[in-house]
Amino acid sequence: MEGKQLTRGWDGDYIIDFNTAEITFTPQVQVTSALPIRIEYEYVDRSYPRVIVAGKASQNVGNWTLWAQAYRHQDDALRPFAFSLTPSLQGALSEPSSTGILQVPAQDSVGFSQGALIYAKKDTLVSGEVYAFYQYSQAPADAHWQVSFSYVGNGQGDYVLAQSLPQGRVYTWVPPVDGTSQGNYAAVIEVPLPEKRQIVSAGGRMTNNGHQFDIEMATSDYVGNLYLPDSKMQAFAGWLAYQSATKEVFQYDWSVSTNVESRQSQFQEVERYRSVEFDRFWRGQKGIDSLLGSYDHWGKIRIEGRKDAHRYVWAEQGGRYAGVNVNGWEQAFGIGQQWGAWQGTGKMYLLNGRLGESISRWRNHTWEVVRRGKKMQPGYRFREEFQAFENLNRGSLLGSNMNWQQHEVFVQSGDSTIGTWKVAYTYRIDKTPASQEWIHDSETQAVAVNWDPITSTTYGLNLVGQYRRLKTFGLEREVQPFLNGQVRGYWEPYAGFRIQGGYATQTSRELRREFVYLPVPLGQGTHTWQDLNNDGLQSLDEFLEAIYFNEKEYARFFVPTTDYIPAQGHNGDLTLSLASPKSWRTGTMVQRLISRFSFSGRMEYRHKADIASLDMPLSKVVQHMYTVYINRGGLKWGLETGYLGQESLQQLSQGPESFLNGHYFTEGRWSLNSSNSLVVRYEKGNRSRIADFWEGQSWQLIHHQWKPEWRWVLNKQWRLVGNYRWQNTQEAQLPSHFARINEVQAQLQWQPQEAAQSLRGHISYISLHYNGEDLGQPISYRMLEGLQPGSNWRIGCDWTQTMPNGLQLIFFYDARNVSGTGWIHSGNAQVAWVF
Repeated sequence: MEGKQLTRGWDGDYIIDFNTAEITFTPQVQVTSALPIRIEYEYVDRSYPRVIVAGKASQNVGNWTLWAQAYRHQDDALRPFAFSLTPSLQGALSEPSSTGILQVPAQDSVGFSQGALIYAKKDTLVSGEVYAFYQYSQAPADAHWQVSFSYVGNGQGDYVLAQSLPQGRVYTWVPPVDGTSQGNYAAVIEVPLPEKRQIVSAGGRMTNNGHQFDIEMATSDYVGNLYLPDSKMQAFAGWLAYQSATKEVFQYDWSVSTNVESRQSQFQEVERYRSVEFDRFWRGQKGIDSLLGSYDHWGKIRIEGRKDAHRYVWAEQGGRYAGVNVNGWEQAFGIGQQWGAWQGTGKMYLLNGRLGESISRWRNHTWEVVRRGKKMQPGYRFREEFQAFENLNRGSLLGSNMNWQQHEVFVQSGDSTIGTWKVAYTYRIDKTPASQEWIHDSETQAVAVNWDPITSTTYGLNLVGQYRRLKTFGLEREVQPFLNGQVRGYWEPYAGFRIQGGYATQTSRELRREFVYLPVPLGQGTHTWQDLNNDGLQSLDEFLEAIYFNEKEYARFFVPTTDYIPAQGHNGDLTLSLASPKSWRTGTMVQRLISRFSFSGRMEYRHKADIASLDMPLSKVVQHMYTVYINRGGLKWGLETGYLGQESLQQLSQGPESFLNGHYFTEGRWSLNSSNSLVVRYEKGNRSRIADFWEGQSWQLIHHQWKPEWRWVLNKQWRLVGNYRWQNTQEAQLPSHFARINEVQAQLQWQPQEAAQSLRGHISYISLHYNGEDLGQPISYRMLEGLQPGSNWRIGCDWTQTMPNGLQLIFFYDARNVSGTGWIHSGNAQVAWVF
């Protein structure tokens, strides 16, 4: 951001939601509409097997350090992962493409299938022209087309998203208007093209009496489509740089540096090597790659004089020539001076370049003056960033990337204060072009506070806050307030007692979501489908959270929409660890008694509400974990009691959906001898799911559970565990509806000493008594834990083997005999390699 590398994390500058590919900036970052932000990411589409080879060698020869390196990767075009390479598809892939991705038709006649996402092919007459299109249908006579859709951009496709079903999304054809498409999806799939990229470079560095000379030459060999041999491109690039030794003139150490780069326009680098600012300043309205000549030349010379860290001056002059359509010059200046207690700094960047049929002008500068003091330091900072595209011949205004001015008055902590603090007031004006003139776009006023008192090993505190008013101009004038703030701290007076936490509030937006259920490999899903109404069609309210391995056939995927809601977010967390000092264990009788008690607790809170109606939650997650320990480290006996809970809410397109799972527990352990121990656990809790838009999928349950467990260590390798579980689960609104579980289980564990293998097996007998809703309903599935009233059996085992080279083998088997239905077997084998 503005050339500065940001840090990730709640206590940093930003966080990432990988499920929605969304970045949220924390209150420490002030984001505006004209702020230059660059996000770099890497991804692997895994469309083809790829072989990568790289190597480097270097050698010192006198004053020279010579080196050479090579890199190459190539896809296996004949063995694609994501699709089958049919002769017709290979012919389509052999067509030229400039984007590295080819769009090919994605329709296949598969026949009618009840409940599947099937389309019918139809045609219609629009403005005298016949159009063929696909329409979602469940009619067996004509619904036999399986169609895939891809997002192609607004006005580039003939389909729009209509609705979301458990099987996936349904798209609807929209008629074109005057031959122009009105949708943003097309009935195509995007197939990445296999490529080959190779770079060989060599260079050297010579140093002599403080002077430094660098040279590098490289060649690139790039094939953007291995199905199209004629797409091969070879190009050359070279780079020269010189850094002079410093020489003192007028008490300043002066140096001169220069570098020159020349590359063919088709040169393909592996990673970006030019600066982010270079790409930003030389970017045209629609890009400049198609405007470049055969060569791209760029050079710069820099003169710098420096006396100390506060007194310096430097200047740069650079230029670029990439043909008659892309060329120009750039200048940069910087200065820093100190007069007694006053210190001033400034820098300016200017660019005047031709980009196609327009002239791009940049002006970017920052000036600051601060009065240094021991207690406080007042200051003023002025910033401006101006860019405009002007007509090549007439000089009239065509467009702009940004045009803003900002004034900032601040007072910050001095050099001898304890901790740091800063209070700042900012006034900013943004302008935008309209009818070849500059008009006011927005006006921003902000007050920011940053306080970071001294931090030690026993306590610490940090406070960040900002209030901002954004006033927009135009036909609809609007004043929007933004409140961002964050406070974090900790206190640890002695080892064993620590409290830490934080709170943050931020004006943001929440993305309204939809979701679908998609089939996944058996055992890797989260849900199971049960045809509750026996119609053979999958409905969203017929997917239940799966309990057993063989039922986990579907996964729930959230699908982001384009509906953003302005929101005010609140995040908080608090952690407390409490234990007596170690010296109390051998102190007085009261101290020894208190030393047996300890406490651990944590609370997390994340909440977003509609900024127009703060009592309307858009999303919420609350987690509680509190535990009191008695004789926690004792070998003979121990007791713990506490509460575990989690509450979540998500505002979906259909309405709000919330979950609640919380329980109180008490667990005691007693070691009879070195081989036998007894553990008794009592638990009382509630579970609920509220979704008003799903009839039958909302339920509230209360449960009580007793579970005594006996553990017997037979020897160093074998361990036997036996337990009994009594559990009563009832509906909160109808206590007479209940499910009572009596379970007896035996477990046998084997793990050789100092061996990377283990074997565990178990057998359970479960007796169920049920008095409630009809069997097969979501609430009965949850109350009966996926079993049936009567006698049920479960057996299972798993074996793990870890090899010395990081290879791990896992075998899993599970079977259950559900009352009245017979045995159901499931299992899997897994191979993992850690390297």
